[in-house]
Amino acid sequence: MTSTGRSVLVLSHIYPSSAFPATAPFVRDEVRELGRRNTLAVVSPQRLWPLRRDIARRVLAVPKFSTEGGTQVIRPWLPGIPLGGIAIEPRLWAVHLRPIMRRAFREIDGELVHAHYAVPDGYAAARFASLERAPLVLTVWGSDVLQLGRIRRARGVLARTLGEARAIIAVSDELAEGAERLGASRDRLHVIVSGVPYLRPLARDDARAQLGVSDDAVCVLWVGRLHPVKQPEEMIRAFDELRPLIGRDALLVMVGDGPLRKAVRELVHQRRLNGNVRLVGHCSRDATWRWQCAADVLVNSSKSEGTPRAVLEALGAGTPAVGYPLRGVQAALSAVEGGRVAAERKPASLSAAILEELATSRDRSRLAMRARERFAIERTVRAIEDVYESVV
Repeated sequence: MTSTGRSVLVLSHIYPSSAFPATAPFVRDEVRELGRRNTLAVVSPQRLWPLRRDIARRVLAVPKFSTEGGTQVIRPWLPGIPLGGIAIEPRLWAVHLRPIMRRAFREIDGELVHAHYAVPDGYAAARFASLERAPLVLTVWGSDVLQLGRIRRARGVLARTLGEARAIIAVSDELAEGAERLGASRDRLHVIVSGVPYLRPLARDDARAQLGVSDDAVCVLWVGRLHPVKQPEEMIRAFDELRPLIGRDALLVMVGDGPLRKAVRELVHQRRLNGNVRLVGHCSRDATWRWQCAADVLVNSSKSEGTPRAVLEALGAGTPAVGYPLRGVQAALSAVEGGRVAAERKPASLSAAILEELATSRDRSRLAMRARERFAIERTVRAIEDVYESVV
């Protein structure tokens, strides 16, 4: 343990790996920043789906043990359970992961456990923390509360997990309220917005020159996983309505990959947008940052969010954002006066809000400065360390 920090065992299946590099980079960012002043070890279970050989091959190629950014990362393999998983998987994880977590916990002389995602991670971590008589800190990120919380079979497991956590970190007020409805004690809840390790500012014109985007083009950016909850098809429909209203070259750039990739490509073709939409797939952080600096506006079309990371990143690049009227989106934008929300959760309303934002003059340098002051990861990590101190 460092002289000023704590020894923390992290449990998180959403921690990125070479098999799924785009999954939850915000968890890895927090761990690496916390590792500057604390001693951490990460256990990140990897699901092996019996009927998905392509995924299994990718998972099996990931080393079980590695050191990343100075932190030990252990990636044990666990079977994926497609049916009844909500009822069975948390208990399976609790039993299977116990000896793995115990070894890692004792190697770092652990003081507390920090789980990211409520189920199954939080449940398994709660069982382990109870046996070790160690405090549990649980971070809820979004779908674990907003989506699983709507499933009747999941509510009991969620309530038990939330009830056993010594402290619960929610990345938005909406998530905190959702956790409280599921049984979390209000005095154990802490709202800490996920922080961003901002890269060096890049001028819009320089970013466009590097990416081959014309100075005259209106560049609309979408960043996220091509997944139903992110609603990428809504973005295509909104852009289709927006394009004839702009009056000059319009470009939609979509950064990300996922199960809706084929459906999105087909919709682009159906709407005859092939010349105006670039589906660039998964990008490195540097490449995504260049797009965030080059864009005129970033759009979030999700049906639910905690605090949208892509929005925070874009604001730190000086690029305003537009989204549906979700509380996490509204809170981020209002904190730095960095964009607007649609009146309704419909593509037409999203298109209208984008058009209004494009007609608004903003000082991009000032916006970037405000966002960096408000959402820098250093600020987030200091708040998390305060939570650690409160439970140990």
